[in-house]
Amino acid sequence: MITCYKNRNSQKAFLPLLGRAGLFILFIFISYPLFAQQQILEKQVTISFKNITLTKAIEKLKTEAKISIAYSNKINRYSAKISKEYKNKTVKFILDDLFRGKELGYKIIGNKITIYTSKSKKKRVNISGYIYDTETGNVLIGCTVFAKNSLTGTSTNSFGYYNLLLPPNPVNEKIVFSFIGFKKKQITLPSGDTIINVRLEHSSNELNEVRITNSNNELARQIASSKMSSIKINSSEIKSIPAAAGETDLLKSITILPGIKPGVDGSSGFYVRGGNIDQNLILLDGVPIYNPYHMWGYLSSFNADAINSVTVTKGAFPARYGGRLSSVIDIAMKEGNNQKWTGDFTVGLLSAKASVSGPIIKDKSSIMFTARRTYADLIIVPINNKNNSKKGYSYKEGYNFTDLNLKTNYKLSGTDRLFFSGFLSRDKYYYKTAEDQEFNNTAVLGETQRAQGWGNIIATLRWNHIFKNKMFVNTTAYFSSYKYYTTELTKRTSSNPDEVEEKENSVEYLSNISDVALKQDYQFFPADNHKLQFGASCIFHKFKPGINSFFSKTSSETITNKTGNSEIFSTDISIYFEDDWSISELLRINGGFHLSSFFVQNKSYFSAEPRINARLLINDKTSIKAGFAVMTQYMHLLTQSGITQSSDLWVPVTKKIKPQKSQQFSLGFSTALSKMYLFEMEGYFKHMNHVIEYKDGASFLLDATGWEEKITTGVGKAYGAELFFRKTRGKFTGFAGYTLSWAFRQFSEINNGGIFPFRYDRRHDISLVGKYRINKKWTISGAWIFYTGNAVTVPTSSYITPIYKNSGVQDNRQFPSPNLGYSTPTGNGIVTNATERNNYRLPNYHRLDLTATYRKIKKWGEWELTFGATNVYNKMNPSFYYSTDEFNSETGELETNYYQRTLFPIMPTISYRIKF
Repeated sequence: MITCYKNRNSQKAFLPLLGRAGLFILFIFISYPLFAQQQILEKQVTISFKNITLTKAIEKLKTEAKISIAYSNKINRYSAKISKEYKNKTVKFILDDLFRGKELGYKIIGNKITIYTSKSKKKRVNISGYIYDTETGNVLIGCTVFAKNSLTGTSTNSFGYYNLLLPPNPVNEKIVFSFIGFKKKQITLPSGDTIINVRLEHSSNELNEVRITNSNNELARQIASSKMSSIKINSSEIKSIPAAAGETDLLKSITILPGIKPGVDGSSGFYVRGGNIDQNLILLDGVPIYNPYHMWGYLSSFNADAINSVTVTKGAFPARYGGRLSSVIDIAMKEGNNQKWTGDFTVGLLSAKASVSGPIIKDKSSIMFTARRTYADLIIVPINNKNNSKKGYSYKEGYNFTDLNLKTNYKLSGTDRLFFSGFLSRDKYYYKTAEDQEFNNTAVLGETQRAQGWGNIIATLRWNHIFKNKMFVNTTAYFSSYKYYTTELTKRTSSNPDEVEEKENSVEYLSNISDVALKQDYQFFPADNHKLQFGASCIFHKFKPGINSFFSKTSSETITNKTGNSEIFSTDISIYFEDDWSISELLRINGGFHLSSFFVQNKSYFSAEPRINARLLINDKTSIKAGFAVMTQYMHLLTQSGITQSSDLWVPVTKKIKPQKSQQFSLGFSTALSKMYLFEMEGYFKHMNHVIEYKDGASFLLDATGWEEKITTGVGKAYGAELFFRKTRGKFTGFAGYTLSWAFRQFSEINNGGIFPFRYDRRHDISLVGKYRINKKWTISGAWIFYTGNAVTVPTSSYITPIYKNSGVQDNRQFPSPNLGYSTPTGNGIVTNATERNNYRLPNYHRLDLTATYRKIKKWGEWELTFGATNVYNKMNPSFYYSTDEFNSETGELETNYYQRTLFPIMPTISYRIKF
């Protein structure tokens, strides 16, 4: 019993001992993993990350710390680069620092750190606002905004607006604002959503003035962007290209870019990837310009002093653009200086121009005004007229052009801005002669007057509004009009009408198109690296597609006649949706739809146009891009170009004439060879349907009626490859471009239905542009261009037309025609015939342009003297050919001989500019 009792006591003693031991063992069993886990997190590491992504940083941490880390590919959305150093820091410290501001967490399962995404219900912080130039008050387009701790960034849009999304409750977040030529600015983020408007000061670093793009950051952004076939040019780049006769010119500047081909000297328009001149959408502050040229195409009507930046898109178009097949030239005007009054005056060989800008209300409202006019008619014309006039005969011939830009803005509030802009351009050519004669003792005065002119008028009202710091809205209402005309008058007055009959003949041709439109564009920022754009527009078109007015008066009768097409009204309605999204660090996509409709003559057309651009990032310096776009065009330009301005006739689609359509594929490759070199290569294929062409021998100038019967529709095809090499920094900057291309047309009623080369099918196109800043005062610029000669049609046979008797023609009088020439209703003529369309090539074209600029900075401002030459080595490039029929006395045959005319041999370049 006792023993048993002792045994029972022993059990009682043993059980607590066993329990304590068991608890101890259980504690060891449970706590050991926790201790081991703590050891993993407390492990100290010395490590550095240099410009790598979060994924690569985690992989490097695994290797250096010799630990296991598991994570999903969802963390790839954090694509911002990391540059940090840690010395003897724990794994926990490093992970906490790397994940700060991100919806990421971690825990240890077994001996492995597992990273997971934590969907925080806390509201993300939204920062937005505008970025301005401190000196002028103009917005900065493309300015970089970067959050240092969160490693997220964005850039300003075409209105200088930015929107940046940050993680919830950012702590001591530093926001950095940077732009080329300006000092960086850093601010500490206040708590909560906020609007931050920033002003950046100009940098004193002279090298900034010779950079073509926004340094290495710009190269990286261009490579990482989803945009394809797109080039952005600022006003300094335009001015760095050698000027023609002292005139810096926007459209001449872009024609030296790969894939964009100029017409022949003396003709207007440019041709992009096998398209016609009317397939280029030229926008000035979002408003279409129908004829942007002065001097029959020698100069554009855009004053470089009024331009802020230009974006050229020639391939896979974003969904927000529509209405043309080949390119978009999107021009943003300067806003005006809202800090102080400034002026800029330039005198060149062809024209003088002035720009004035200043505040209406400082920091709140400003105005910018520019004007340009040629003065050749004020100096050269009087001298020329005096030399050509004589007793009894007066002669007057001249030409002038004018363009005006006006822009004003007003800040209604921190979230609302109002803009008004206007643009006017005018060209006028005139020719007048008067001769005194005497017949049978009767004084007779014979007069001839000719005139030709064209011009644009634009008025635009825009309102910018920010909704809750996350959505940007631009509302635009505008009026746009383009008019082209030619007139000619022959008049004879007599002191004795009974002896010498008085006569008066006149003809006038008029073409006009005008638009009234309203549109809205939205930009929404739902997340980092994700931007949505959508909008709608409605345009009311009014066409006057060619009116011929004839007037003839004698003492016995008066004849008036007016022919042409009646006014045509149409409505163009479109909506679009565009999504630019970085799906992962490697893949970024810009996709969307443009839906358009066109209503004309009780006929409705509808079109769905998908667009997509994709970028695959190979590494930090290299990317591959691909794009596809469907485009529709509801307007056509009928034109016939000679040595004078094209006679423009804008017409809409009709029941007979369908809209033009195109499908374009493109594939490209971009790489930054270093911090200052960029190389791009791109191939494209474009197919076009319902392109139009005049039938052989047809022209609307003699009779504008029935133009639908004078044209035919067919298909077009273009393909090629473009190479672009650019140096962006240093004293010497510039670029080299090369294009290898093919462009063809096919019409059932032309060339016997066979395929023939497009007029501007140029196999090779080379451009070399450079600028060298010798010192603070001297800069030299040069441009050399080369391209294969145009395809033209040369007759292969000819015959003489017979004289038809009893044709009803009474005499050999000549009547003025709308194109300022003459048509003779009687007599023998030569009829030529060509077996194939565009069967001959003109000689290759090439020229060298050089300019030197001397700049002097004064206390009151600065002045510049620019001089040089266009076509330095005087290459006699053919602008056009003309033919004469000559009798060969040796063979007894009538021969047709062709002669070359060169409009622009070597020309001096000189201009003087004052800026204050």
